Formats: sequence, structure tokens, C-alpha cells
Amino acid sequence: MPIIRVFPNALDNQPLETFTANAGITFEVWLNANVPAYQPLVNPPFTAHLNGCEFPVGAWPSYCLLPNDCIDAIVSPKDPATWIYWIVTAISIGYSIYVQNQIPDNYNKTTPDGSSIYSANLQ
Repeated sequence: MPIIRVFPNALDNQPLETFTANAGITFEVWLNANVPAYQPLVNPPFTAHLNGCEFPVGAWPSYCLLPNDCIDAIVSPKDPATWIYWIVTAISIGYSIYVQNQIPDNYNKTTPDGSSIYSANLQ
């Protein structure tokens, strides 16, 4: 049976969901049957890879799935609002790492040195 794995983004190695499909149907038929909000678009909000190779949108309605096929659907930002969200998120993460590294380490400066029992000045 063909396997369809959904990844939340290109950086995740673990699929968010995994489905099976019947051999002989097209990916678009499977999407219409299993994704209620699916509509055929020129630039869908995800990319697909068939057996590790890019699976172009134009082939979705015509390519019939084979029993050992594996489709990876990877959600990817395509509209400007999502790109802005990703940029703001990346900047926020970078700024919080920067601020975290700027916190002074006062513990070593405020701890008094203890006297050594091996000091040469002992009487």
C-alpha cells in the first residue's frame, strides 16, 4: 500500500501524521477524499515528494500510486503573511539567545575566597 506522510515543516524528521492509500488512485483523488479543505491550487500550501524526488503539482491528478510508493507532504510557507511570521519567529529566537548570553555571571565575583589549610602562613 502506498504511504503518505505529513511533515509540519522541512526541518522535522518525524512525520506529524502517516496515512495509507489504495494503489491505483492518484494523489489528488486521495487528497479530495481525505482532506476536507483541499482545493486544487497552482501553489498549494505544501510540497510533495514522491519516493524522495520532487513530485510536481501538475502530476498529482495523473500519476497513479504504486504499491511501494511513499509521498512526503511537507507544509511550507508560501504566502507573505506566513513568511513574515517565520522571520519574526527567527528574529525572536535569535534575540532571546543573545539576551540570555548577556546575563552576567556574578556568582564567581561575589563568593569570597576561603582560606587554605595548606597555607604556608599557618601557625
